[in-house]
Amino acid sequence: MKLTFKDKTSIEIINNSFNEYDSNNNLIHYKDSNGYEFWNEYDSNNNLIHRKNSNGYEYWYDSKNNVIHCKYSTGYEYWYDSKGNKISKEEFEKNKSNCNGKEVIIDGKKYQLTLIK
Repeated sequence: MKLTFKDKTSIEIINNSFNEYDSNNNLIHYKDSNGYEFWNEYDSNNNLIHRKNSNGYEYWYDSKNNVIHCKYSTGYEYWYDSKGNKISKEEFEKNKSNCNGKEVIIDGKKYQLTLIK
């Protein structure tokens, strides 16, 4: 069953799971009958840019849907270059000019990355 609201957001129940969609029909919240959940955030082009789940894992994506940063409930964090190679935070900071113009979300706030010379 799917319910669509005036603002074009909607909710859907399928096989004991709950799905919530934004006005662009992007999945923004999922919950299954076992209590597992995840939340998605999208940029203005409807690209997935951030996913957080109920296990405490978070993933950030670039505009090509590549993972650029992972954060785990254990405290571990990983950064990735444009080829998907794991790099150190220091290496990420050194090469952040490759991220110029990309939008990321940090602690729930959207930021447009801009190279400052």
